[in-house]
Amino acid sequence: MHTVPPKNRGSASVPFPGCIASVYRKCHLFDVELPGRGVSLKESAFTIPGPRIVPPVQTPLGKVGLGVCYDLRFPELSLALVRQGAEILTYPSAFTVATGAAHWEVSRSKSTKSFPVGADG
Repeated sequence: MHTVPPKNRGSASVPFPGCIASVYRKCHLFDVELPGRGVSLKESAFTIPGPRIVPPVQTPLGKVGLGVCYDLRFPELSLALVRQGAEILTYPSAFTVATGAAHWEVSRSKSTKSFPVGADG
């Protein structure tokens, strides 16, 4: 059984009937200050970064590598997952309209030859 610390909300899991096959806690937190635009987003105020990458999980669709939101910006994570056999990379996200376009534009599909899947809510 996996437990989630109260401050950690940056997780992705692979559910299967009767169990959770894997849980990943995001490594890269998004903190930005744009004083001229009145923007201050500090994910580190409510999220603890995860300690490690988790191996891809075999699913009926293929091997799934787990990432979360801002992890999308870091090719090292995607490349490590692909080296471990990931065919599909997932990035459930909660980007703002302004930041979302910039982050999805650098999708890792070209550099890893994999299929990124994201749900931006």
